[in-house]
Amino acid sequence: MPTTKPPGIESDPFKSAKWNELTQGREFARSDAPALSLLCHWYKIAETAQEELNNFGGQTAYSNDMGNLKASPQIGTLKTASERLDR
Repeated sequence: MPTTKPPGIESDPFKSAKWNELTQGREFARSDAPALSLLCHWYKIAETAQEELNNFGGQTAYSNDMGNLKASPQIGTLKTASERLDR
């Protein structure tokens, strides 16, 4: 039996579109649904981090209260997401 889109994916327009993109023209088993769902979640996380960085004008660092330059948290989020998507 082919896999169906889970409700948590179906209800999110981005994740739903990503599911469609990933599964178009391919056959997956029902047991593949959890892995496909996680992949859609990580794509959404990566997209959100990229949008946040774009909203900061592309700045990848900020100064904290003590004047230290710190990497934006979105950089770490994007790094983690990209590592998950490379698997």
